[in-house]
Amino acid sequence: HSFPTRRSSDLRNITSTQRMVQKSVHIIHQFACELRPAMIDDLGLVSALHSIAKQFSERTQIQSTLICKSSLDHLDIAQRTCLFRVAEEALTNVARHSGASNVTIELTQSKRFIMMSIQDDGKGFLQDVPRKRNQHKCLGLLGMRERVEMMHGVFEVVSHSGNGTRINVNIPQHPRKVLAVKSAIKRK
Repeated sequence: HSFPTRRSSDLRNITSTQRMVQKSVHIIHQFACELRPAMIDDLGLVSALHSIAKQFSERTQIQSTLICKSSLDHLDIAQRTCLFRVAEEALTNVARHSGASNVTIELTQSKRFIMMSIQDDGKGFLQDVPRKRNQHKCLGLLGMRERVEMMHGVFEVVSHSGNGTRINVNIPQHPRKVLAVKSAIKRK
């Protein structure tokens, strides 16, 4: 009589394990999408930015404008992901903190750099306010800064109370060349 009990217990364990595996696969898939948004692969960077800007405006009633003066499809996936994630986080900050009615994302490039600026017409903030009072803003800004610096780029925030906020991002067109130059300098 103990044999059927074992089977029942084994089936419950198998079912439980299958559920855990399905949940793990789902979590890993979500994590992978967060690291590299499929939208960039499917649409290209400019179209993906246009899409999130449009969704942002529909969700928040804040007017968004995307200005792109050149094709950026030649960028590698790390560069495209960095720019996309910074724009995404900047829009989140605009919605949460700025009180803005307009935001503009502008992308340009030179021979050496890809530049992105995100400018809102909101209330701005004092950048020298102690971190404890501004911690919720600092965490998003810190994450954006880290992403840009991982691409050997420069991240800048310009904000004054009552005058909106502008985020400037400059990343090198060819990050491998920048890394090679930095390595050569370190060896000297």
